[in-house]
Amino acid sequence: MGDDMIVQEKQGATLLNRIDVEKIDSFDDFRRVSDHIKWIDSELKAGRFLKTRGREVLVSVPNSTSFNIISIPRKEEYIDYIKSWVNVYNKSLDYLEGSLNAACLENKFIKRDNSGWTIPIQVNGTFQRQVIKWPTFNPESAEYAKELQRILNTYNNLKTIFLESIKSRKIGVSVKKSSVMLNPANQVSLPKENPKSLKTSMVKQVASYAKRNINPEIEEAIQAEMESKTAGDDERLVIQKVSDGAILDSSDIGALKKQNTDIVVLTCQDSSKSKEEDIFVSNAARCQAESFNTGAFIYGKATDDHMGAIELKRILKMLDNFDNKFSGLVIYSIDNEYAQKNRNSDLKLLDFINVYNAIARAINQAGYIVMLSMDLKSAEIIDDINRRYNMQSEYEVIFMAVVRDIDSVSKNASVIVVDPGNDYDIVKISNREIINRLNAEIKGESLARVA
Repeated sequence: MGDDMIVQEKQGATLLNRIDVEKIDSFDDFRRVSDHIKWIDSELKAGRFLKTRGREVLVSVPNSTSFNIISIPRKEEYIDYIKSWVNVYNKSLDYLEGSLNAACLENKFIKRDNSGWTIPIQVNGTFQRQVIKWPTFNPESAEYAKELQRILNTYNNLKTIFLESIKSRKIGVSVKKSSVMLNPANQVSLPKENPKSLKTSMVKQVASYAKRNINPEIEEAIQAEMESKTAGDDERLVIQKVSDGAILDSSDIGALKKQNTDIVVLTCQDSSKSKEEDIFVSNAARCQAESFNTGAFIYGKATDDHMGAIELKRILKMLDNFDNKFSGLVIYSIDNEYAQKNRNSDLKLLDFINVYNAIARAINQAGYIVMLSMDLKSAEIIDDINRRYNMQSEYEVIFMAVVRDIDSVSKNASVIVVDPGNDYDIVKISNREIINRLNAEIKGESLARVA
């Protein structure tokens, strides 16, 4: 994890910021991970995100009510015993990185500026923003986890202060027990106070009290939070994309409901593979049974007209599996690998653009709300050829990006934030027309789609 990077990196199927469990093959490895086990022990005692249940360790999943469960064998099975604790450590890193990713996405306490990611630190009674120094992963010690935990603890403490500040705004005054001697009622005269001025005076006192007790740094965060709660509440939608290849279970359903998800976007990794189609259809049936509004994210593989015609037929067939709770949202992802591989061939790219536009057009004509998805590298290539050939994208583009790349995406653009540490990817749609159509669809106010 570098200074400007808060996502776990992958190299093939191997996570670079994790201890390779498969390389543990002797008891000597126990000494190598002793620091990690000591750290795990301290976190189990703290009970923040690690718990035990018999011979099982439960590791919280970030932004979710579910757990990763690791069974701990007896010490006599020493290789498996060591591996199990290493798995606990790796899953703990999933939690820490995922939680910090979510904190960065909030952009309230942990913020991005020209210096990097910053967080308010209390110095001599006042808060000052300091640049976060993200730790570098080292498999030989638990320092990486300790530093991530330190940053997360600071963030959580700020959240606590924030919540207490919100409460003080609502209460406004403190009450202390006291006693006074009262005169008889016939000896008491009330001041002739204008009710309006009395109310104004009280409001000023409450505001003054709140302001004295809230640090300016926290005041800024509170103001941002209050604005986000009131601005466009009727239009904002909570949209979450199911991770690639995931099969929804009861814990997922519970988490999605708890997060008040408006639309669950189901993923199909390859419409030409029956296994992937089965996962997609199974998730659709599960969501329909739970009365979720749904959408579809489909990875496109077509690069020529023939492939496009076959793929389109399969996509429309899959979409027929949805009931009237389907929001109509269909996000079609172009083949990013093909775009980047052929970045120097205008002819191939122009044909490719025609193919995916034709697929999107046909889906749109079938009555669905279509968006095109691509990663930032592909978007740069497509934008370049569109500019040189005086073309424009026919449909709204939604970018796929990890947290570290968010700054490269325009604030007005639609984006899917991919977070390896979370169960779901966050979908943010900025196009007002699409948001209005989706709101109309899920409220049952839209016209029926074309059969």
